[in-house]
Amino acid sequence: MLIEHQKNLLPLPEIEQPYHYEFTGCTNPFLLVMLASHQGCIYRSDSAIFVERVCVIHWVIKLRFNSKYKLPMNREVANFYKPAGILYSDILRASERLHSFTGDEYQNAAHWFRLILCEQRLGGLNLGTKTNILRGIRKDNQLLSKYQNPFEEEFPHTKRLFDLLLAKSELHDIIRKEVLEPIKKSRKAYATDYHRNGECQPCTFIQGKEYRQMSGSGSGRHELQILCTFEQLQKEMISRNLI
Repeated sequence: MLIEHQKNLLPLPEIEQPYHYEFTGCTNPFLLVMLASHQGCIYRSDSAIFVERVCVIHWVIKLRFNSKYKLPMNREVANFYKPAGILYSDILRASERLHSFTGDEYQNAAHWFRLILCEQRLGGLNLGTKTNILRGIRKDNQLLSKYQNPFEEEFPHTKRLFDLLLAKSELHDIIRKEVLEPIKKSRKAYATDYHRNGECQPCTFIQGKEYRQMSGSGSGRHELQILCTFEQLQKEMISRNLI
């Protein structure tokens, strides 16, 4: 059941308070409860996207805070999300490096990072099919090499990060070498792994009024599959004394 899987990924370990607060803010399973309350149910894609975000956060903790941290997931799942974990670890480093240039837009670097992670533009999920995602990531990297920002206005926090990063990288070679180049490298590695993986990250995106679900190496039009209704989710949580 949904809750059974997710409770094994929480709670987060003790890290600095701002990071703990923001990381918890995007991995708390009650976010799904609120979503279910709003739309009346939880779709399978909602759960998949949420679990991916949780797994990425745990990888970021291991890569940036404690190399001995034991990931609360089996090795197969951990390896599946490692490329995304490396990519977002580099994004957190960029947020920390550039936060002082943002004025009062974000409370701290962790807050900015959380908003970027929740936009999920870096993983290319808005680009459509697996082939389009791969092409899009390659095109993004080509534009970044020319100091052009490929990220759209509809993803304002991601766009803000790269507006600043590109401007500072042109002026300061250290920022380019230590921040921009690692992101390009980890995003390329993410795309390479995505291409090799026969069970690529499942996702759903909206194209006009059309829903598409992708998994494996193909794609197609499908009705959204409901994982559970809001009432079922409530009963499950009550039975487990979670609410």
